[in-house]
Amino acid sequence: IINCKTVFDKQTRQSLGYGFVKYDNPESAQTALTALNGHQLQNKRLKVSVAKPSEKETKSNLYVCGLPGHYTSQDLKVLVSPYGKVLEARVLVDPQTRKCRGVGFARLDSQKNALAAIAGLTGTRLDGG
Repeated sequence: IINCKTVFDKQTRQSLGYGFVKYDNPESAQTALTALNGHQLQNKRLKVSVAKPSEKETKSNLYVCGLPGHYTSQDLKVLVSPYGKVLEARVLVDPQTRKCRGVGFARLDSQKNALAAIAGLTGTRLDGG
């Protein structure tokens, strides 16, 4: 393992329930994926997959927080779509309540559009958020 990172909520400092591990070789990563994907850890079942964002994707990904509990991935897509073509939009959902955990990710078609979305949406308050 080269490094690892757990993602935390900036306000509460609580884990958001996911993270990233960088391995020094693809074989080690595949071994971890095979061994841990679906593994039960306390009351959670792990989902392990390979993350390979390209340089272009990395610069057009948005982390969106402050989403209302009723928000869906489709709602997030609609929210960011005025700024460009949305390639992917996903809100994190609490597995027990099935409600939005207040955060999501969206990927637009360009860095320029992602920056426009950041400029346009920063500070926006959503109903119920």
